[in-house]
Amino acid sequence: MVGLCQRLSDSTQNSGFDVSVRDERQTLAAPVHPEVFLHLTESLAQCVTYIQVRRNQRPTRPLLLMHITQGVDGDELNTAHYRHHLALAEGAEATVI
Repeated sequence: MVGLCQRLSDSTQNSGFDVSVRDERQTLAAPVHPEVFLHLTESLAQCVTYIQVRRNQRPTRPLLLMHITQGVDGDELNTAHYRHHLALAEGAEATVI
């Protein structure tokens, strides 16, 4: 039996997902469910992760988004803000965790 950790990979090659990270803040499409926390995240995130699944594609494995941050010494407040944009082309299906 293969353990979960042995099945995880940081490679998206041949996964069915096209992932890119851009250090540019730009306007994205309107959110599906706009709310105050989304707007807060949008204003604080330094970059955007773009996740795309091409037309009629159905990746066999889910995409697991894992964020690991490092603490800071002293009384400094450490915050992390991430922005992801998921685009499913026509007929595409995917699971993102």
